[in-house]
Amino acid sequence: MKVKNMNKSSAKTKKLIISTFAELIKENKELNKVTVSELVKRADINRGTFYNHFDSIYGVAEEVEADVIKVLFEDNKNLNSIDDIYNYLDNVISYLKENEEIYRLLLSSQEPQIFLKKLTASILDKLYAFLSNCPKLAKSKSLKFDIIFFTDGVVNHVLKYFNGSSEYNLDDIAIYSKKIFDLLFECN
Repeated sequence: MKVKNMNKSSAKTKKLIISTFAELIKENKELNKVTVSELVKRADINRGTFYNHFDSIYGVAEEVEADVIKVLFEDNKNLNSIDDIYNYLDNVISYLKENEEIYRLLLSSQEPQIFLKKLTASILDKLYAFLSNCPKLAKSKSLKFDIIFFTDGVVNHVLKYFNGSSEYNLDDIAIYSKKIFDLLFECN
């Protein structure tokens, strides 16, 4: 982020830029088809305002991705218990719900593949670090595959929710994810 001292006005402008970016991504379906000119016209801001916040359209995309990864992993807290896992899953869903409008727009385009790969890899790493220390699971030859299977399933259902092709909401996904987690990973 380029603006050093983020006041309410700067934060509001940044949010406007990001939401306008998300609308354009949804309409254009590809990041490389979105231009700064189109964004500033739609947002009704000048180019200088845009460049006070971002270096490029790709900078907006990178910041949106980085914000999610940061929020989901910023405390870098290790998961040490099943309660930690449940809290972690609740935090992921809570964050997505708080930012639902922007993610609904972004994830309904064709561009989220790189972001989803980063998100899935980050979740996988966090879960693997915890589960590989469970005595019952540490020796399992399929542990990594089981975690990949679980993570891909959860992320896929979140993606379906945001692009409008799921009959389940985020709370349903959170509840079911915990249930499946318990079935796959008994770690007592």
